[in-house]
Amino acid sequence: MITGKLVPFYGAHAEMYWVYEKTTSGYRQLDELGANYSVHVLQSSHNGYRDLETTYVSGAGTVLDTCRLVFNGKKYESTCTSKKIATNDGASRRSTNSEGKTYLSADRIAIQGSAKSTGNRIVGTIPAGSIEVEGGCTHYLSPIKNPSDYISRVVFHWGYPGLDGPKGKCVSNCLPYMHLFGKIVTVQPKTPWPEDMLKNKKIGDRFSESYQLDSMNVRFDNQITFACPPKNKRKEVCEVTKFTGIITVSDGTRKETYQTIGNCGM
Repeated sequence: MITGKLVPFYGAHAEMYWVYEKTTSGYRQLDELGANYSVHVLQSSHNGYRDLETTYVSGAGTVLDTCRLVFNGKKYESTCTSKKIATNDGASRRSTNSEGKTYLSADRIAIQGSAKSTGNRIVGTIPAGSIEVEGGCTHYLSPIKNPSDYISRVVFHWGYPGLDGPKGKCVSNCLPYMHLFGKIVTVQPKTPWPEDMLKNKKIGDRFSESYQLDSMNVRFDNQITFACPPKNKRKEVCEVTKFTGIITVSDGTRKETYQTIGNCGM
C-alpha cells in the first residue's frame, strides 16, 4: 500500500491511498482508493488478499462513510455504509441532497446566528454540517494540527459555481459563504473565481481575493505553498492548490486580521 502526507499523495484534507501487488516483473496496481481519513488492513481475506476498511468524513463533516473492501480476484470491491455524526446544530436543520449528503439549505443560511464566534471578533468559524464543504475553494483558521481540524475551522467556502442555467446563468454556489458578526452569510465577490486566478501559478506566487458585505470589506492575501506539477507519464493524481493567507476585514471604523490556510480543488 502506498500513501503519504505530501502531494501528489495527499488530497485537500486527507491522504491518498493505492494498493499494489508484487509481480515477477515489478509491481502491479490493484486499486486506487482515493482520499481517506484512515485505511485499516483486516485479518480476514479473500482470494489471497487481506480485506480493507476505509473511513472518510463527508457531507460537510456530518457523515462518516465506512467501506469494507474485498478482493474479487482482479480488484477490490467495496460495500459502504454512512452514519450521521451529531452536530450542535440539531438534526432538524439538516437537508439531504441527491447524493445523500447533509447540509443546511441555502435559503436558510443568511438568517442563522449559530456560527462559532472568536470572542468579540468579526470573523468566526462555521459549524460542521452548516454548509456543504466539498470541492471549490476554502479558507481555514490557522493552525491546523490534525486532518479532523479542517471541518471545525472553516471561515470561508465557495463551492464550484453551477453555471448550468439559461445562457450560463449561475444556479448554485453562486456566492461564497463566511461567518461575520455571528451569522453565516453570503459575500459578494469583487475579484474573479479563485481557481481562475490560480491557472499557471507556481509555489511562492501570490494572489489576492476581495469580497464585500454591505460596508464590510474582506481581503485575502495568499501565497501558494503547493501547485500541481505538469502532467507526466506517470499521471499522478493531483487536483488541489494549497496556500497560506491573511484575512483583513474592515468597515472604515474597525479593522481585524486573521492567519489562514486554504485550498482550491477536490
